[in-house]
Amino acid sequence: MLTYDLNECPEKQPLYEFLYERIRDDIVDGRLAPGDRLPGKRSLANHLGASANTVMRAYDMLLAEGFLYARERRGYFVEEVNYAPKPRAKARLLPDEAPVRPKAAEARIDTGGTRASLDLFPASIWGRCMREALSLPTDELMQAIPHQGLSDLRSALCDYLYRNRGIEASPNQVVVGPGTEVLFDQLLVLLGRQSKFAFEDPGYRKLETIADLRGVSWERVRSDEGCLRVDELGRTGASFVRVAPANLFPQGRVMPVKRRIELFEWANAEPGRYIVEDDYDSEFRYGSKPFSPLFAEDVNDRVVYMNTFSKTLAPSLRIGYMILPPGLLERYESSIALFSSAVSSFEQYALARFIEKGHFERQVYRLRNHYRKTRNLVATALASSDLAGILDIERCDAGTHLLMNVRTRLSNDEARARGARAGMRLAFLEDYTDLQEPSDPGTCRLVLNYAGITEGNLNDVVGALRAAFL
Repeated sequence: MLTYDLNECPEKQPLYEFLYERIRDDIVDGRLAPGDRLPGKRSLANHLGASANTVMRAYDMLLAEGFLYARERRGYFVEEVNYAPKPRAKARLLPDEAPVRPKAAEARIDTGGTRASLDLFPASIWGRCMREALSLPTDELMQAIPHQGLSDLRSALCDYLYRNRGIEASPNQVVVGPGTEVLFDQLLVLLGRQSKFAFEDPGYRKLETIADLRGVSWERVRSDEGCLRVDELGRTGASFVRVAPANLFPQGRVMPVKRRIELFEWANAEPGRYIVEDDYDSEFRYGSKPFSPLFAEDVNDRVVYMNTFSKTLAPSLRIGYMILPPGLLERYESSIALFSSAVSSFEQYALARFIEKGHFERQVYRLRNHYRKTRNLVATALASSDLAGILDIERCDAGTHLLMNVRTRLSNDEARARGARAGMRLAFLEDYTDLQEPSDPGTCRLVLNYAGITEGNLNDVVGALRAAFL
């Protein structure tokens, strides 16, 4: 029987998270061998003096990360993994110093794409940070800032990422830019036209267009169970792969630990290979703490980390950032560094204050709770409607999307047209993949972004879906 002293759990750490870490450590250290059967949830709960819910949540996290697998009516078993987490330092040491596309008609209800909930933008707090920025001495506010971005903002980002994502980086590794797309474009310039990229399929298609514009060759790599197949990646001849392990869009899956290990093995097999990690929507993980990013586990400096504030604050705040490993940082300094920072110093000062004072962490917490409630609200409304008989919601671990299987004789285009007539823009899994038709001809795989759904428009959303599919 597994025995842990739950009294050792730190005061501010959830008990289920403490239990998850203890079991995970036993698996990593070999004290629990592959194939070992774990005690039942109630049995372990009684043994430890904890609630069954605590054990269940710990087991769910281990299942999601790939440390365990479940067999129906037999229980939970240890998965075979070769996992060695990166040692975490006790302190972070700081150093010294396209083609034009036709515009689609606007829909009254837009549940496609990657839109955010704008009603929760903290306008008054942001305004206060802007006023603080304006109160800075004129010569400090108006002079040109370093090409990588404002030093205050880069330091604030490093502190935030260390506390919340376990990332250890120095400010001189951080590059601030006007959004992920521009930063990705800079990365392509840095790597050169001779480089070859691989992208997840399904995945975010806009980056492929940017690669085309730069003359960089690329190839899509198919996924299984919502996760990039590393064996297929090896056959592409690519030296760079873009992944979103915290939220494999649009399925909302988390990359399990076994696949993460395979990805690191691919990167380390040959010099010059890099993983471009987009941590977009990692803040919105429900039911457990967000998993460590690849960058935090990387011991060989093979990961470029990217993220943006378009979902956590607002799309109009065109600020994103990337963290470069030392090898690419040297190349950046000798090539891209000739460009000036493309983000206003005024907004960078305001964002630095917003992060330093803890407003950003509180905003993320607020959004996470809001989106969790919205997801449950939407799922309940669909389950209680007459759509319930034709619609199944797939498991979704993160993000603000639901992937739904709708049993219908309609094609995607037919359903899309009917939805448009009802004032709703629909998106389907096939919009993000090479697949031209659903794998099941009697099913539409609908991608529903619920970020903009409220109690006020929920009935309209359900009504538009009824008009599209019934």
